[in-house]
Amino acid sequence: MAKSPPKTDDLLPDPLEAAGLTTLLPPIAVQPTPPPDRASASQQTSGAEQAPELPDPTPAPSAVYRGFYQEFWPTDSSGQRFLGGIEGVIGTAISSAATAEGRELSGIDGRWIGTVDGEPIQELNALEAMGWRVECRLVASYYHPATKQFSAETAWLAWDPSRPEMTAALPTFIQNMTFRIAHGSHPDLNLDQQQLARVLASRGNWYLTRDQPSAELPAGSIVHKRHRSLADTLVQTAINHRIGCNLAFWIGLVLVALLLLGLLLLILKH
Repeated sequence: MAKSPPKTDDLLPDPLEAAGLTTLLPPIAVQPTPPPDRASASQQTSGAEQAPELPDPTPAPSAVYRGFYQEFWPTDSSGQRFLGGIEGVIGTAISSAATAEGRELSGIDGRWIGTVDGEPIQELNALEAMGWRVECRLVASYYHPATKQFSAETAWLAWDPSRPEMTAALPTFIQNMTFRIAHGSHPDLNLDQQQLARVLASRGNWYLTRDQPSAELPAGSIVHKRHRSLADTLVQTAINHRIGCNLAFWIGLVLVALLLLGLLLLILKH
């Protein structure tokens, strides 16, 4: 049976508020959530039929975790090539680094592909400076015929590795979120207190199965990629097992080219 949510006095303060950075986003409100009934729990949770025991005390989500989606609009040809080419695999990790303007994004080979900004990104920069880990994943890419430009949606997840329970759970949780994103889902990345407690108790293997609605596209825009294809999977496999100076990556590109050529020849025969 799940334990009762901890008292408000037991929760850790928001790290930005403690550091005096009150000009950024306000902390996420923490509201104790009653445990779901058995019918709703079976629809919303994954893993074992019974929910894992909740850790006591559970930290406030705003004190240890952030998760949200952010649009990305490349401003030059390198970012356009990344999103429009075979490198832009859905679910792939995008490297990022804090700057005064926001965060610079880099592709798999370290090449700069663009910059994202806004208050949530600046908040991540402040948290990273305090020791938090910040990770980014490509969620979807879009093409806009009117401007002949690509844009993307990215997922941002940040967490405090100074707490052992976060280090034990968040890498697995992020891996699960990445798997769902790669297969076309749009999971809700924000966690309330009870949901975070279940993630920690299960060491990252618990998550909600419901999706968060995607942002509405401008009129005339089309979805370029929203899930991994077979070719994308081959490219990602090559990326994950690259040897030396991206040797395996280029081998993967050759395999993808051969696969596409074979499919084209098969279509022409029919």
